[in-house]
Amino acid sequence: TWPIPMHTSKQDLKQKSDLRNMKKRLFDTATGPVVILAIHLCGTLALKAVDMFNNHNVKFLALKPCCLPGMVYANREDVFRIGK
Repeated sequence: TWPIPMHTSKQDLKQKSDLRNMKKRLFDTATGPVVILAIHLCGTLALKAVDMFNNHNVKFLALKPCCLPGMVYANREDVFRIGK
């Protein structure tokens, strides 16, 4: 139905307690599709958003990082995949 409800939430994605709360209050209780809009995520925060997309019932991820993770990840030849 229209309008589509939108719930905003400012969270610290590096805090495990915030991630647990998001799972409990958002991902586990959503009655419809979940969309993540991730804007201006610095460094590893973009990777956290990708993890949320991969590990929860999220239908769409719009990701606009402001910078990439540090070179340590490239030097280790880490690979990050979006989707299953």
